[in-house]
Amino acid sequence: MTRTHEFSDEDLTAFLDGESSPPLSAAVSAALTNDAALKNRLDTLRHLGDHIGVAGDSLLAAAPELPELTKPRFFRELPLGRLAAGIAVACLMLGTGFGAWMTSRSSAPGWMDYVAAYQALYVTETLSSVEVSPEQRAGQLAALGAEIDLRLEAAGQDSVLSFRRAQLLGYQGRALVQMAYLTPDRSPVALCIIRTDNIADNPISVTTLESMAAAHWTDGNHAFLLIGGQDLDLIEAAARRLAPKL
Repeated sequence: MTRTHEFSDEDLTAFLDGESSPPLSAAVSAALTNDAALKNRLDTLRHLGDHIGVAGDSLLAAAPELPELTKPRFFRELPLGRLAAGIAVACLMLGTGFGAWMTSRSSAPGWMDYVAAYQALYVTETLSSVEVSPEQRAGQLAALGAEIDLRLEAAGQDSVLSFRRAQLLGYQGRALVQMAYLTPDRSPVALCIIRTDNIADNPISVTTLESMAAAHWTDGNHAFLLIGGQDLDLIEAAARRLAPKL
């Protein structure tokens, strides 16, 4: 049976939307019989989906016609149900400010805006029950690194950040890897990496996105964003440790 800590956000979203495979549905249903933490996670996701879905429907109904855009995809090869679609709407609102989007269509959100809006939904409990063995971590990072042509294994170990899991997301048809950590004060942090060929090398720069500390940089073939918590010094120091490992 699949253990509770192996259920990712995508797994639970698919389960809530009725889009999970029969084995996954059976595993989640069985785990729910004796796992209060899992039930709380599902209740939180369901509640979030209800509220975002209602708010998103109202805002989209009131919005003027927008130019045709490529639909952002958070979850690779995962059909967008109500919750995932709601998160996409939330990312649009949170990443740029809905008023700004209405008045200035030229300032379309980029991949970091979507990542920041998604990360803003994370709380400590999102990751605190997630555990992977060293073997699972190595397997996850090897497989995901192949998706973006980058060795990730060394970035799975850090002297300050505690690695919790890695997963594959997507943005405009490109693979986007998310590596999730907890800080010493239990703040969720994510290192997100997207393949972007033929861009200039840019050094680490710190900023604030969605009221969270963030550091971003590029290496010519990839763009990186480390984001989470409020401590800019901690995020910058972590970025300077992780960057040479990638």
